Amino acid sequence: SSRRRHTRLQGDWSSDVCSSDLLTAPSSTLSAIEQTALTISGKGLQVGDVDVGNATMTMTLKVASGTLSIANRLDASGVSLDFGVKVVSGNGSTSLIIQGTKDQINSFLSSSDASKTVLRYVNPSDTPALSDQLTVTINDNGSAGVGGALSTSANFPINIQAINDAPVLTLGGTRSEEHTTELQSPCNLVCRL
Repeated sequence: SSRRRHTRLQGDWSSDVCSSDLLTAPSSTLSAIEQTALTISGKGLQVGDVDVGNATMTMTLKVASGTLSIANRLDASGVSLDFGVKVVSGNGSTSLIIQGTKDQINSFLSSSDASKTVLRYVNPSDTPALSDQLTVTINDNGSAGVGGALSTSANFPINIQAINDAPVLTLGGTRSEEHTTELQSPCNLVCRL
């Protein structure tokens, strides 16, 4: 078995991780626009494990300042009707946990079809940082061999493009002014001449 080898492949890999779980980095740098959803699925992120078979794996995705969500076609229990992956917790938060077999997770991560279940990131701030960081951890849940559950983590940058927000004028407090106008009749005008 190769379950005890060190893995350090693409991405910014955490050190001293011994596992056969592999993460393949997105094919290009992730780039988002302020307050606009970025679809992460379909960008090349994939998982691998030589001996996991059809056992359930757990994937944890975290960002520093935006939110992550799985959108479209989830049943009442959080299972994708398209790919079978299950939302365990954190949908619409900074820390999202999903579960599924390796094939289910990879099929989900491969699809960019907006009519199906997709993984999205959005930064809702009017003044976002120039970048965020997506941290992905895949855990085999100890599905095969000895040694217990093993995992691998990787960090991927998300560049954020700001948009030009319109200026806002704020009035300090409430201002009320009373104006008195004297109505001038023809007689008043003649008498004053």
